[in-house]
Amino acid sequence: MAKKILIIEDEPDIIKIAVFRIKQAGYEVFIAENGKQALESVYMHKPDLILLDLNLPVMSGSDVCRKIKATENFNSIPVILFTASNSSKLGEIASRLGVEDYISKPFDLETLLSKIKRLIEQTETVTTEEHA
Repeated sequence: MAKKILIIEDEPDIIKIAVFRIKQAGYEVFIAENGKQALESVYMHKPDLILLDLNLPVMSGSDVCRKIKATENFNSIPVILFTASNSSKLGEIASRLGVEDYISKPFDLETLLSKIKRLIEQTETVTTEEHA
């Protein structure tokens, strides 16, 4: 079964490019375009990984992330911040939010895919070890 990626992003061009390439890499993709939809999608789809923009309508990406990380059933889902924020501040923000990785926009698609693959493989390894 294909791993599920939730893209939480409000820019149509970025959604289009990211969805196309991530699907091409063999993942199932879901989209949320604001913070409220994001939380609903996390509960509905329980994704294997989340790409999260910080600048979202309705509820900020930071608030979405805090809610996900504070929820027992979802706090182990890896999150990659996916934002146009200044890259020097992005590492600090990522650390403060407790996310697993980050990438600045504009982004390199191959770098994004390698981060996705690495985090999903790490999660699979941890899950396998927990059940052993």
